[in-house]
Amino acid sequence: MLPVQIRPATTDDRSFILSLVPRFVEFGSPTERDPDQVIRAIAKEIDRAIISYPTPQNIFIAVDSQGKSLGFIFLETLTDFFTQERHAHISDIVVIPEASGQGIGQALMAYAETWAKARSLSFITLNAFGGNGRARSFYSQLGYQEDTVKYLKRLN
Repeated sequence: MLPVQIRPATTDDRSFILSLVPRFVEFGSPTERDPDQVIRAIAKEIDRAIISYPTPQNIFIAVDSQGKSLGFIFLETLTDFFTQERHAHISDIVVIPEASGQGIGQALMAYAETWAKARSLSFITLNAFGGNGRARSFYSQLGYQEDTVKYLKRLN
């Protein structure tokens, strides 16, 4: 496991963060979605969060001891549809390919829990593409449970 620090993102991290967005479709895109369309949509949402503040308040960067950026996590506070409880939501999490399997994702996920607890939020949600078995397995190993499942039928 690489030693890692988690720090708030700044607008200077914009290029690094956006450069990782194509990783989201490396394991396939959601049903009936064009990978380029998925990349553009995710990049637009992240970019909006980055430029919203001088220091983005909900995006955090994992860095090594030399300050090299290794990955990021984008956190939000949402309200649960069913219970109306405020909770943390991991909008996006990704690690650079060469740091994959080095514990960076675990460090970012642990940071999300600390972030949520500091805000007195009672649980964390996230979404994973159905075909991304690696991510789904990773989240399960960390104690996350499958919640709702979304279905799609294209009407021609």
